[in-house]
Amino acid sequence: MIQPTQDDIEWWNNQISMRVEKRQFHAKLYLALEQTQACGFDDVIAWMPHGRAFKIMDKKRFEEQVLMPFLHMKVYSSFRRQCNLYGFRRLTNASGTESSGAMYNEYFVRGRPELLTRMIRMKNKGTNVRPASCSLSEPDFFSMPQRGSIMNAVPDEHIESNAEANKARVGLTEHERSESTSDGFKHRNTVMRW
Repeated sequence: MIQPTQDDIEWWNNQISMRVEKRQFHAKLYLALEQTQACGFDDVIAWMPHGRAFKIMDKKRFEEQVLMPFLHMKVYSSFRRQCNLYGFRRLTNASGTESSGAMYNEYFVRGRPELLTRMIRMKNKGTNVRPASCSLSEPDFFSMPQRGSIMNAVPDEHIESNAEANKARVGLTEHERSESTSDGFKHRNTVMRW
Protein backbone atom coordinates (compact mmCIF):
# COMPACT_ATOMS: atom_id res chain seq x y z
CA MET A 1 0.00 0.00 0.00
CA ILE A 2 1.34 3.41 -0.97
CA GLN A 3 1.90 5.65 2.04
CA PRO A 4 1.13 9.36 1.62
CA THR A 5 3.93 11.86 1.96
CA GLN A 6 3.60 15.19 3.72
CA ASP A 7 3.60 16.84 0.26
CA ASP A 8 0.66 14.63 -0.80
CA ILE A 9 -1.34 15.68 2.25
CA GLU A 10 -0.46 19.36 1.81
CA TRP A 11 -1.50 19.20 -1.87
CA TRP A 12 -4.86 17.68 -0.91
CA ASN A 13 -5.49 20.25 1.84
CA ASN A 14 -4.63 23.00 -0.62
CA GLN A 15 -7.08 21.59 -3.20
CA ILE A 16 -10.00 21.38 -0.79
CA SER A 17 -9.37 24.89 0.49
CA MET A 18 -9.76 26.32 -3.04
CA ARG A 19 -12.94 27.45 -4.71
CA VAL A 20 -14.37 24.75 -7.00
CA GLU A 21 -13.40 26.46 -10.24
CA LYS A 22 -9.75 26.75 -9.12
CA ARG A 23 -9.27 23.07 -8.23
CA GLN A 24 -7.61 20.59 -10.51
CA PHE A 25 -10.06 18.37 -12.37
CA HIS A 26 -9.25 15.10 -10.59
CA ALA A 27 -9.70 16.73 -7.16
CA LYS A 28 -13.08 18.18 -8.24
CA LEU A 29 -14.17 14.79 -9.55
CA TYR A 30 -13.10 13.00 -6.37
CA LEU A 31 -15.02 15.44 -4.15
CA ALA A 32 -18.01 15.37 -6.50
CA LEU A 33 -18.22 11.59 -6.16
CA GLU A 34 -18.13 11.89 -2.38
CA GLN A 35 -20.73 14.68 -2.31
CA THR A 36 -23.19 13.31 -4.88
CA GLN A 37 -24.16 10.51 -2.52
CA ALA A 38 -25.01 13.02 0.21
CA CYS A 39 -26.98 15.05 -2.33
CA GLY A 40 -29.01 12.12 -3.59
CA PHE A 41 -27.37 11.86 -7.03
CA ASP A 42 -25.81 8.45 -6.49
CA ASP A 43 -28.21 7.08 -9.12
CA VAL A 44 -26.56 9.47 -11.60
CA ILE A 45 -22.84 9.04 -10.83
CA ALA A 46 -21.27 6.92 -8.11
CA TRP A 47 -18.25 5.00 -6.98
CA MET A 48 -18.36 1.33 -7.89
CA PRO A 49 -18.79 -0.89 -4.77
CA HIS A 50 -15.06 -1.73 -4.73
CA GLY A 51 -14.12 2.00 -4.65
CA ARG A 52 -11.59 1.79 -7.47
CA ALA A 53 -13.73 3.12 -10.32
CA PHE A 54 -16.76 5.33 -10.87
CA LYS A 55 -19.66 5.06 -13.25
CA ILE A 56 -22.11 7.50 -14.79
CA MET A 57 -25.47 5.75 -14.81
CA ASP A 58 -27.58 8.57 -16.31
CA LYS A 59 -25.67 10.78 -18.74
CA LYS A 60 -28.55 13.21 -19.29
CA ARG A 61 -29.06 13.88 -15.56
CA PHE A 62 -25.30 14.00 -15.09
CA GLU A 63 -25.09 16.82 -17.64
CA GLU A 64 -28.07 18.66 -16.15
CA GLN A 65 -27.55 18.19 -12.40
CA VAL A 66 -23.93 17.33 -11.68
CA LEU A 67 -21.55 18.85 -14.24
CA MET A 68 -21.92 22.53 -13.37
CA PRO A 69 -22.66 22.48 -9.63
CA PHE A 70 -20.08 19.84 -8.69
CA LEU A 71 -17.42 20.03 -11.42
CA HIS A 72 -17.86 23.59 -12.67
CA MET A 73 -18.10 22.34 -16.28
CA LYS A 74 -20.74 23.04 -18.91
CA VAL A 75 -20.26 20.34 -21.54
CA TYR A 76 -20.02 16.54 -21.20
CA SER A 77 -17.39 16.35 -23.95
CA SER A 78 -15.11 18.57 -21.81
CA PHE A 79 -15.59 16.17 -18.91
CA ARG A 80 -14.65 13.20 -21.12
CA ARG A 81 -11.63 15.05 -22.47
CA GLN A 82 -10.39 15.78 -18.94
CA CYS A 83 -10.88 12.13 -17.97
CA ASN A 84 -8.77 11.10 -20.96
CA LEU A 85 -6.08 13.69 -20.21
CA TYR A 86 -5.80 12.42 -16.63
CA GLY A 87 -5.39 8.83 -17.80
CA PHE A 88 -8.76 7.36 -16.88
CA ARG A 89 -9.55 4.12 -18.68
CA ARG A 90 -12.96 2.61 -19.40
CA LEU A 91 -13.81 -0.88 -18.19
CA THR A 92 -15.38 -3.26 -20.70
CA ASN A 93 -17.80 -6.17 -20.32
CA ALA A 94 -14.80 -8.37 -19.46
CA SER A 95 -14.95 -6.88 -15.95
CA GLY A 96 -18.61 -7.87 -15.67
CA THR A 97 -21.77 -6.10 -16.73
CA GLU A 98 -21.90 -4.09 -13.49
CA SER A 99 -18.49 -2.54 -14.24
CA SER A 100 -18.99 -2.09 -17.97
CA GLY A 101 -18.50 1.58 -18.84
CA ALA A 102 -16.99 2.52 -15.47
CA MET A 103 -13.85 4.69 -15.47
CA TYR A 104 -10.73 4.00 -13.42
CA ASN A 105 -7.20 5.22 -12.80
CA GLU A 106 -4.83 3.36 -10.51
CA TYR A 107 -4.41 6.48 -8.35
CA PHE A 108 -8.11 7.40 -8.21
CA VAL A 109 -9.24 5.32 -5.21
CA ARG A 110 -12.06 6.02 -2.78
CA GLY A 111 -10.77 6.89 0.67
CA ARG A 112 -7.26 7.70 -0.67
CA PRO A 113 -7.39 11.31 -1.98
CA GLU A 114 -3.68 11.75 -1.27
CA LEU A 115 -2.95 9.42 -4.23
CA LEU A 116 -4.38 12.02 -6.61
CA THR A 117 -1.01 13.83 -6.58
CA ARG A 118 0.39 10.92 -8.59
CA MET A 119 -2.07 11.46 -11.44
CA ILE A 120 -0.36 13.37 -14.23
CA ARG A 121 -2.37 15.43 -16.69
CA MET A 122 -1.06 14.98 -20.22
CA LYS A 123 -0.41 18.31 -21.87
CA ASN A 124 -1.38 17.11 -25.34
CA LYS A 125 -3.65 14.17 -25.98
CA GLY A 126 -1.73 13.43 -29.16
CA THR A 127 -2.97 11.81 -32.33
CA ASN A 128 -6.65 11.37 -31.41
CA VAL A 129 -6.11 7.64 -31.91
CA ARG A 130 -7.15 5.69 -28.85
CA PRO A 131 -5.45 2.31 -28.38
CA ALA A 132 -7.83 -0.62 -28.47
CA SER A 133 -8.86 -1.77 -25.03
CA CYS A 134 -7.59 -5.16 -24.04
CA SER A 135 -9.94 -7.00 -21.72
CA LEU A 136 -7.11 -9.32 -20.68
CA SER A 137 -5.25 -6.43 -19.06
CA GLU A 138 -8.25 -5.09 -17.12
CA PRO A 139 -7.96 -5.36 -13.36
CA ASP A 140 -10.48 -7.50 -11.49
CA PHE A 141 -11.57 -4.92 -8.91
CA PHE A 142 -14.24 -7.13 -7.39
CA SER A 143 -11.58 -9.60 -6.23
CA MET A 144 -9.80 -6.81 -4.31
CA PRO A 145 -10.77 -5.44 -0.88
CA GLN A 146 -13.33 -2.64 -0.96
CA ARG A 147 -12.12 0.91 -0.42
CA GLY A 148 -13.99 3.16 2.00
CA SER A 149 -15.15 6.74 1.88
CA ILE A 150 -13.48 9.86 3.25
CA MET A 151 -16.90 11.06 4.35
CA ASN A 152 -16.28 9.71 7.85
CA ALA A 153 -13.39 12.18 8.13
CA VAL A 154 -15.69 15.11 7.33
CA PRO A 155 -18.02 16.52 9.99
CA ASP A 156 -21.68 15.82 9.18
CA GLU A 157 -22.65 19.50 9.23
CA HIS A 158 -20.30 20.14 6.29
CA ILE A 159 -21.75 17.26 4.29
CA GLU A 160 -25.31 18.38 4.98
CA SER A 161 -24.62 22.04 4.18
CA ASN A 162 -22.80 21.05 0.98
CA ALA A 163 -25.64 18.74 0.01
CA GLU A 164 -28.28 21.41 0.61
CA ALA A 165 -26.25 24.03 -1.23
CA ASN A 166 -25.76 21.83 -4.27
CA LYS A 167 -29.35 20.59 -4.29
CA ALA A 168 -30.55 24.19 -4.27
CA ARG A 169 -28.03 25.14 -6.93
CA VAL A 170 -29.13 22.41 -9.35
CA GLY A 171 -32.46 24.16 -9.89
CA LEU A 172 -30.85 27.50 -10.73
CA THR A 173 -30.26 28.82 -14.23
CA GLU A 174 -26.67 29.39 -15.36
CA HIS A 175 -27.03 33.14 -14.70
CA GLU A 176 -28.45 32.54 -11.23
CA ARG A 177 -25.58 30.13 -10.48
CA SER A 178 -22.99 32.74 -11.40
CA GLU A 179 -24.76 35.28 -9.18
CA SER A 180 -25.06 32.90 -6.21
CA THR A 181 -21.83 33.88 -4.43
CA SER A 182 -23.61 36.26 -2.07
CA ASP A 183 -25.41 33.40 -0.32
CA GLY A 184 -22.43 31.04 -0.40
CA PHE A 185 -23.54 28.52 -3.02
CA LYS A 186 -20.74 29.13 -5.47
CA HIS A 187 -17.98 27.87 -3.24
CA ARG A 188 -19.79 26.33 -0.35
CA ASN A 189 -18.95 22.82 -1.45
CA THR A 190 -15.24 23.54 -0.88
CA VAL A 191 -15.58 23.13 2.89
CA MET A 192 -14.46 19.48 2.96
CA ARG A 193 -11.28 19.11 5.00
CA TRP A 194 -9.35 16.25 6.57
